[in-house]
Amino acid sequence: MTKTKHHDEVCHDIRKSLNQISMNAELLRIVSEGQPAQAELAAIAEAVLASSLTCSELLKQLKG
Repeated sequence: MTKTKHHDEVCHDIRKSLNQISMNAELLRIVSEGQPAQAELAAIAEAVLASSLTCSELLKQLKG
């Protein structure tokens, strides 16, 4: 695999993870407007954290 193709794939994966972070943050905001259910809020927060970790790992791959 060429370096450019690898970078394109990693960039795609980073964009995907950032989109998941954004969507989950928006969901967290919406859910917290009403009467928040602790378990639901915790699950959303875990999804945001997992996506953030994925982005971090992908950026490490880009660095080499």
